[in-house]
Amino acid sequence: CYSTILRRNPSHIRAYFALANVYNDMGYIDRAIDMNNEVLKSNPNLDVPFINIGNYLLLSGDTAMAIRNYEEAIKRRLTFEGCIHLSNLYKDLGDMQKSDYYLQRSSEVLKQSQR
Repeated sequence: CYSTILRRNPSHIRAYFALANVYNDMGYIDRAIDMNNEVLKSNPNLDVPFINIGNYLLLSGDTAMAIRNYEEAIKRRLTFEGCIHLSNLYKDLGDMQKSDYYLQRSSEVLKQSQR
């Protein structure tokens, strides 16, 4: 069980993420977010927890906070996933200028990763 792994090794990042996904699947979004915040306490420059939190917030209907978390993620590491989430969200909100900006950024990241 992931809880046992974390008791034995509290710095096991993958266990936090796995437990967060279990909580999310059970409908405990706040607990899923808490697991990612635990990772951020010891790894504040990691982008993945912000992407995960953004995903959970989006599922719960909090688009504004999801956007903030995706933006925090790409400040730490510019990724295709973060940019494409932002592009899609801004498109859904009707802000085509920001949507196009993040779509362009996602394309740039994808091109760089293929080199």
